[in-house]
Amino acid sequence: MGGRIRTTYNLGTDIPAEMGGEFFDSSHKNLLGLAKELGLKTVDLQTSDKGLETEVWYCENRKITQKEIIDWFVSLAEKLERDLVAIGDGDINYRVASLDAKKVR
Repeated sequence: MGGRIRTTYNLGTDIPAEMGGEFFDSSHKNLLGLAKELGLKTVDLQTSDKGLETEVWYCENRKITQKEIIDWFVSLAEKLERDLVAIGDGDINYRVASLDAKKVR
């Protein structure tokens, strides 16, 4: 079972029903028991997905490494820090005249 396919309403109750596959985790003993009773195949995704990368990023048709993302963020964070120092302390809003006088780098 897996993935929502179509939600149906008005089946004699106010509760919606999912038509088709549905993901449920391994703590749903009643659903697992029913699936076994009906002869349905179940797959434990935590077991079958072992060893897979948990997060993968793509940009410009290539895989981006976590190190690249961190390096980009460090560079952005440094620029943000410089900007925060440049505008000084106090409440920040976009209607402050001193911000209008600041040059954008």
